[in-house]
Amino acid sequence: MTYDPKQAAVLSMEVGSADEENLFRIRFGDSVKYVIVDGGVYDEGTLNFPPDLLAKIPPFPIGDWTTARIFRQHQTGLDESVIRYELLSTPLKAVSSTNIWHSSMVDINDLTEIGRISARLRVVHYGQPPTIAIAKIARFEFEISLMDRETSAYRKLQGQDVAPKFIAHLTENGRVMGFLMEKLDGRSACLDDLQRCQDLVQRIQALGILHGDLNRHNFIISDADARVVDFENCTVGEASSLRTDMNNEFAKLAESLQEDTGIGEKPLTMYPAHRPTLFVGDLSPPPLLANVFPVHLVLSFLFLAIRTSSDCFIGFRFPARICYSLGNLERIYSHSRFVVTLRAGTQRYHSLLLFRLAALNAESTSTKSIQPLKDRLFDGNTGPVRNGRDLQIYAMEAQCPHLGADLSHAEIEDYEDDLVAVCPWHRYDFSLKTGKSETGLRACVYDVEIRQDNTEDKPSTLWIETPTNNEEWEMVDVRPVSEAFAETTKPSNEHFPHVIQPDTERIEEPLVPDPAPSTLLEWSNLILNTPNAALKVQRTRHAVDLFRRGEIKSIGRHKGAPVPPTTPPREPSMVIVDPTKVARRGKGGSLKSRVTMLHALANIEQWAWDIIARFGNNPKLPHQFYTDFTRMALDEAKHFTLLSNRLSELGTEYGSLPIHSSLWQSALQTSDDLLARLAIIHLVHEARGLDVNPATIAKFEKAGDAESVKVLTVIHLDEITHVTSGHRWFTWRCDAEDRDPVTTFRALVKERYSGPLKGPFNIDDRQKAGLSRSYYEELEGDSLPNDTVKAGVAVAYEM
Repeated sequence: MTYDPKQAAVLSMEVGSADEENLFRIRFGDSVKYVIVDGGVYDEGTLNFPPDLLAKIPPFPIGDWTTARIFRQHQTGLDESVIRYELLSTPLKAVSSTNIWHSSMVDINDLTEIGRISARLRVVHYGQPPTIAIAKIARFEFEISLMDRETSAYRKLQGQDVAPKFIAHLTENGRVMGFLMEKLDGRSACLDDLQRCQDLVQRIQALGILHGDLNRHNFIISDADARVVDFENCTVGEASSLRTDMNNEFAKLAESLQEDTGIGEKPLTMYPAHRPTLFVGDLSPPPLLANVFPVHLVLSFLFLAIRTSSDCFIGFRFPARICYSLGNLERIYSHSRFVVTLRAGTQRYHSLLLFRLAALNAESTSTKSIQPLKDRLFDGNTGPVRNGRDLQIYAMEAQCPHLGADLSHAEIEDYEDDLVAVCPWHRYDFSLKTGKSETGLRACVYDVEIRQDNTEDKPSTLWIETPTNNEEWEMVDVRPVSEAFAETTKPSNEHFPHVIQPDTERIEEPLVPDPAPSTLLEWSNLILNTPNAALKVQRTRHAVDLFRRGEIKSIGRHKGAPVPPTTPPREPSMVIVDPTKVARRGKGGSLKSRVTMLHALANIEQWAWDIIARFGNNPKLPHQFYTDFTRMALDEAKHFTLLSNRLSELGTEYGSLPIHSSLWQSALQTSDDLLARLAIIHLVHEARGLDVNPATIAKFEKAGDAESVKVLTVIHLDEITHVTSGHRWFTWRCDAEDRDPVTTFRALVKERYSGPLKGPFNIDDRQKAGLSRSYYEELEGDSLPNDTVKAGVAVAYEM
C-alpha cells in the first residue's frame, strides 16, 4: 500500500534551486515524513509549488521509514535517466536528552494552528479548553542545534520572569523537535525602554546566559511587563567565563534599540480594493535586440498602456527581461520573480513584486506545444486568464508592511491551501493571494492577468493592477530578482562566451576579514578601502547577498559608524594622471581606439557604496534606499567585470593604460549634502552617460565589434535604472523638505557645477529615468572650474 498524495500536505520546505539539494517536510495522513530531492530531479517551478511537487513525487509505501531521497539514475548504455527513490529508517536528530527537562510533552499533531509568525513560529491552540500559545519548531535536522540552545536557556530562565513561560516540549513521531511557550502581547522596544531592557539583560547574564542576538524586536514590552525572546543564538555557561562577551553585548544595547535593523518605520499605505489595470506588455523582443543578444539574454521592450475611463490607452516603452518570442507564454517562466517599478506623475515611485510559482508541464516546453497551451489557458476565447493550474503569477508590495523590509528574497511556503511569502528579516508571512498575515498585518496584493487576442499573430499580454485609481501610472522598470552577473570563475560565461578570467592571484586578503564586518556601513567602508578591483567585486557580491538574505542585521547607524575614505585607494600599479593627459579615445575604428574607450569605461565605479557609507548614517532614510543602492553597487561591479573581461578578450587587461579620477572630484565636492550628491552625480554625470552611450555603442557597431556592443548595451540599460534611482531619492528628499524638485535641482547645478549641461540630450532615456526637459534644458553651472568638475569632462563609469 502507498500513501495517497491527495491526503498529503507540504508542512515545510527549504528550496534553493533546481541544481541543489532541496528539503521538504510532508504530512502523509497521520505521519510526518522528510523528503530530500536531489539536484536535477525537478525544475525550479515544481520545487517551489507544492501542488505540482506532490503530483510528481513517487508513490511512497506506507511504513516506518523516516526519510525519502529522490534522485536521478542514469541507465547503463543510454543517455536517458530515470527518477528513483530510496527510503531510510535512520532515526532523525532530536533535541539532546540533557536539554529535555520539562515534565510536559505535547505531540505537534495535537495542536491546532491558527496563525503563523514565521516559518518556525506558529500561533496554536492547545489543550482543553483551547489555549493560545506559540509553538517553535526545528523544521529540519540542521535546525535542531538551535532548539538545543534555546531549551537549554529556558531551563535556567524558567520562573525568573524575564522570558515567556515554557509550557512543554513538542514531539513529532516521538522525538523532541520544538517547544511550546506562552503568547505575550506587547510591542518591540525602543530607546525609551533602555533602562527596562538593561535590567532584563543583567538578570539574564547573571544566570550565565549570553543572548547572542539582542535587537529591539527580541524584547516584548507592555505597560506592566517586559520580556526577552529568541534564545536560539545564545551561549549558556558560567557568567565569569562569558564576562567579556557579556560586557560587549550590554554596551551595544542602546545601539541595538535605536538601530531598528535599518528598516523604515512607516507601514505601507493600504490601497483601495478596486484599481485600474496596467498593461505590462507583449511578450516578445524588438527585432534589433533579438539580433544582438543570444536568445537567453534578450532584453524585451514591453509596451505599457494605462486604460482610462474612455478606453483609450497611454503608451510607454521600457526595458524588461521577461520573454523572447511572439505569443510564447512559456517565456514568462524564464525567471521566478521580478521587481516592478511604477511611477505616478513625475516623482512618486512604487515597487511591486511579481512572483511566478508554477512551471509548465514538460510537454509544453517545446514550440510544438504552443497551441495546446493556448487552448488550455484561453479555452478558445479572448477573455483574461487569472491564476489557475497553468498560471500561478502573483503580485504584491515589494516591502514588508511590518517595518518596510525588502521582500524580493522572501521564502515562499505552502500553508494549508495557500502560498505565503516569508520576510527574510523578521519572518513575518503574507498570503500571496490575499496579502493577509496571521499577525494582523496585511500586504497589498494586485490582480494579474494574461490576455490573448484570438488572432494567431497577436502577442500575449500581461496586465497588472495599478496601486491607485486616481493617478496615471507609467512603468519604469521590470527587473529579475536574480540578475545575470559575469561569472569570472568560469572560462566560458553563459551570457558572454569565451570570457577570460581576470587575474585574481594577486589578491592576498581574504574575502571576509577577521573580524568580519557586522553592519552594512562597515561593509561599504571595507569595500571602499579595498584597492584591488577583483577583490572589490567579490566583496560587493558577498555583501549584497548577505544584505538581501537578511543576514546583515544592522545598517550600523550610530555615532561610532566608520568614516569613509576621502578618496578610495587604488593599487600601486595603477597609473593615475591628470585628465588632460589621458590619451584621446578616437572614433572606435581601430582596436587601439576601442581598447582605450573600454578601459576608460572600466574605471571601477564606487558611487553607490560611497553614498551608503557617507550618508547612510541618517536615521530617516528608509530601508528601500539601501536596497536600491546596494543593487546599484552590484550593477557597478557587474559592469567592471564585463568590461575587464572584454579587455582580456581583446588582448589586454584593466590597468594597462593610465586612468584619471576627475569625476571623483564631484563626489568630494558633494560629500556634505545628500541632495547635492544625488543631483550632481546621478542626475548630471550619470544622466550624461545616457546621452553619450548610444553614440559609443554605434562606434563599436560600425567597427563590427558585436561582443562589445552586447556589453555596452547591458550597461546602458542598467544606467537608465541608476538615473531612475537617483531621481527617485532626489524627489523623495525634496518632498520630505517641502521643496520643488526641478527648482532645487537647477539651483544645485548652478551652485555645484561649472559650465552648461551640454547636449545633444537623449530625451527618451532621460524621460524613462524621470528627467523631463524642465530639469536640464538651458542650464549652466556658475561654480568656478577649480571648485567642481568642469562641464564636458569625458564620462567614465567611475563613482
